[in-house]
Amino acid sequence: MWLRLALSHPEQTQTLRTGIDILRASNPLIPELRRPRSTSIAAMWLTVLALYLFMHGVPLLGIGLGKHSQPAHPVEVVAPGREDKMVTVVGPWLVRHFHSERQLRTFFIATGASLTLASIGIYTVAVWISRRQRAAAQSDAADAKPAGL
Repeated sequence: MWLRLALSHPEQTQTLRTGIDILRASNPLIPELRRPRSTSIAAMWLTVLALYLFMHGVPLLGIGLGKHSQPAHPVEVVAPGREDKMVTVVGPWLVRHFHSERQLRTFFIATGASLTLASIGIYTVAVWISRRQRAAAQSDAADAKPAGL
């Protein structure tokens, strides 16, 4: 089991490390304390951006690729006497920009696929940055260790 301690003062950390090193000298089964890895801020923000694009791209792709069928008996969702914004605002806008259902589906597929592929590419870059930083930190730690240990 890994246990992490949060100490507010750096002198506490050094005192704790010294005490654990003394205990480790007498009992080699006590694990060595490792410094927590810091993550790159750029990698973190790229991951957030990739997640955002993925969450917006996949639903559009699903809408474009999914089967759409008209219900046999349309259900009245809007209360009688009240205008539906879908009919008065969104419907005319869609008719102005898309002249057929096929054009609308193609738009959803192209947009969804673009956003999804962009998210996968951005996430790949974030993982690459994170691994590169981790490798650099490990090589710095290996260079800092004395040759006798």
